[in-house]
Amino acid sequence: MASRTDQLRAAALGRTIIFVHGANAPTADEWETVLRLFREAENLSEVRALVYSEGAAPTLAQRGDLNDLLGDRNPRIAVLTPSKFVRAAGMALRWFNPRVRVFNPAQLKDALSHLEVQAGEAASLASTLGRLIGELGLRSPLASAARP
Repeated sequence: MASRTDQLRAAALGRTIIFVHGANAPTADEWETVLRLFREAENLSEVRALVYSEGAAPTLAQRGDLNDLLGDRNPRIAVLTPSKFVRAAGMALRWFNPRVRVFNPAQLKDALSHLEVQAGEAASLASTLGRLIGELGLRSPLASAARP
């Protein structure tokens, strides 16, 4: 179980990096985990990200570190969030990466479709996302979402 200070969990499954944000921005060490997963990706041009956020996002400096790592690559990113603030911020990100889409957690199938997830991958990605949400101690909105 996560401690009260934990704000992020992350994992990689195939070419998808999954990360879950709590209510506050991730610590430097937590964000380094995300950067490491991107660095370890077999092909950064094909990597994609599935994100769940309770309301937080990386800091400006953390986003800058990820942008520096990605260079001119614009990965497909699907953000699931119940937060209106995060949805608005995600829409602004589309100015810089048109492959970013923001979804309500009940739209898990749509998020996976945006990521061009193959049928065989969907259940594993949804399961891993649910596990990471649980590890962070958040109440998972995915139980009521239409699972793939």
